[in-house]
Amino acid sequence: MRSTPRALMPGSVGPVPTEPTPSQAGANAPAAGAVGKRDAAPAEAAAGPVTVGVDARGVVDALTVAGRIGPFFAVVLSRNGPGWVPLDDLVNDPRVLAERVEAARVVIARSAGQPPESVEPRVAASIVFLGIAARLISPPLATTALTGIVPRWASGRLWMRPVTGGPWPLAAEATTGDLVEDLDSAAGRAEAIDRLLATVVGDVIHPVLDAVGDQFRVSGKILAGNVASGLAGAVGLLAAARPDRAHLAYGLAEGLLGSGLLRHAGVFVRSTRASERRPTFVRRSCCLFYRVPGAGTCGDCVLTAPAEARAPRPT
Repeated sequence: MRSTPRALMPGSVGPVPTEPTPSQAGANAPAAGAVGKRDAAPAEAAAGPVTVGVDARGVVDALTVAGRIGPFFAVVLSRNGPGWVPLDDLVNDPRVLAERVEAARVVIARSAGQPPESVEPRVAASIVFLGIAARLISPPLATTALTGIVPRWASGRLWMRPVTGGPWPLAAEATTGDLVEDLDSAAGRAEAIDRLLATVVGDVIHPVLDAVGDQFRVSGKILAGNVASGLAGAVGLLAAARPDRAHLAYGLAEGLLGSGLLRHAGVFVRSTRASERRPTFVRRSCCLFYRVPGAGTCGDCVLTAPAEARAPRPT
């Protein structure tokens, strides 16, 4: 099988920018709007990571920093123009999800030079979900890695505007968040990972995953792999744009891949060659893109991965 660039997949993670030029002013400083410590006593704070509640202004500042990485990280606060769909509608209204999947079938088939009926609905559904998952996980991953702030996202406060190609625009109501201090420590990373798992993966992404799986008969393993693939794509883009925070992005991602829904969904493989400084991600399932006639496989596909990446991870 030949390898097909991920950029050909509607809504998927695109290539790493060759000349990233994000503004880094203030990116590592605590966000404006941080309020009192959540930990009540200094003795308790000393025993573990300190978390500080952050008001809506502080979260907006963190999202602005994240949005400089690129379109997969951008979040708007105003829904100007038509076409915005509440994220909850993708979960609760089968007609909305079916409409998006059918539109994707047409786009995917056209890209492959095939009629729409040549693309199975569950294949299109998997690819649509990959793009959604990438959009939902990229901004909070970046705010956490760049500023230490984990937004308290909820599906009822998020909207997406489906487009025919590229990342879907994402809008969010103003929300509060949590600043996790000292991400360089194991305890700080663990705290941030737990918060990302609970809010972003558990409360926001998982319901969409269940809706896609139930309606289009796509296995949970495949869909969890799509989340992991979107996460890995976000890490690659973030590391390329902000190499000074790359170690934090990879540390958070590896923690997410070792817990909960994403456990065993994928793995970062480190090369022994000195020229390859960054690890390569390999998922442990296939997004089904190979089933599109003439499409080939994606760069992180398990079907073309080295043997050490395909081997099951110890429990």
